[in-house]
Amino acid sequence: MRKGRFDISHYTNWNKSRINTIIDYYGEEFFKNKEVLEVGCGWAAMGAHFSSIGANVTVSDAREEHISVIKERYPQLKGLVVDSEDTNWVYENQMYDVIIHFGLLYHLQNPEDNLRLTTRHCETLILETEVLDSDDPEQIILIKEETNWDHGAWGMAHSGTGCRPSYAWVERILNDCNMEVTRIPKPELANAGSHNYSWNRANKEKVDNPKLVSGRRAMWFCKRK
Repeated sequence: MRKGRFDISHYTNWNKSRINTIIDYYGEEFFKNKEVLEVGCGWAAMGAHFSSIGANVTVSDAREEHISVIKERYPQLKGLVVDSEDTNWVYENQMYDVIIHFGLLYHLQNPEDNLRLTTRHCETLILETEVLDSDDPEQIILIKEETNWDHGAWGMAHSGTGCRPSYAWVERILNDCNMEVTRIPKPELANAGSHNYSWNRANKEKVDNPKLVSGRRAMWFCKRK
């Protein structure tokens, strides 16, 4: 296995507050026997947790390095190499009860295509991404990201181009996709590394800056209307 920026134990701990937030909202019983897909899974710490409480979990990532780790550490998971920039649905199930979409959207250069594709194939979408503090529903910028694995590309855009959408852009697309949206501004989420979830919406990033990295994160629990 090639070395990334974080070891897997750190990565697992990094997700605990986000996993706990999901369980606090839905309850463990909600996931039992559910068909769950985690896209852009990294090393699948979240997928492994939901499998442990009774879900049938498929995980996917564009990097073969990640899937090889997953198959070794979590053989109970179905691990697939899938590039989320692909606009074709390549998964076994046409419909999943839950799609977990964490930390992926802002590493895509075509996030709208991805959101429209994934929302067509689930009843519940659990979405988390970095966002711009802008109430402009059209505001989104593209950003170049690292592609060299040894320089930290383990969690960057596989294509080399990511994005920063405004929170209003994300909510517009979700509403267009017939999803009922609940934003989760829980302060405890800020414990996840340097991520900031408890910021106030102030419309301060209505700019076009390709180097902008806000550090602001947002999470939504979405269900089909």
